[in-house]
Amino acid sequence: MAQRKQLDAGTTGKELPARAADSPKGFRMSASRTIAVTVDRVYAAWMDGGARAQWLRNDELVVTDATPAISLRGDWGTTRVCVFIMPRGTGRANVTVDQELLPTAKKAAQMKKFWQARLGRLAAALERARG
Repeated sequence: MAQRKQLDAGTTGKELPARAADSPKGFRMSASRTIAVTVDRVYAAWMDGGARAQWLRNDELVVTDATPAISLRGDWGTTRVCVFIMPRGTGRANVTVDQELLPTAKKAAQMKKFWQARLGRLAAALERARG
């Protein structure tokens, strides 16, 4: 069976299986959303714990590493979360959340729905505040 491969988000250049079921470390999921605010505003909403609590219910994120206005990484229970923020034209940003080390495909699907909903809340809060 031919597999499509992807590069690790880090700088290792290590090829990873494209399908979560093929990963020896568990399952992974990804969710993304384009938001009509600047990268800096999106990054601030992730990094400020009080602001994050407004849109991210059940916040278990413990940020362990961050690159200002680009990305952050952290632990979410026994899993890892990586957030990437990319500019999409003037005053727009794309946010991608990758979560890995999930124990089952069902949990990966649940977390994908969770992150899609949370990114929707983030977008609504930031775009409303933009006024």
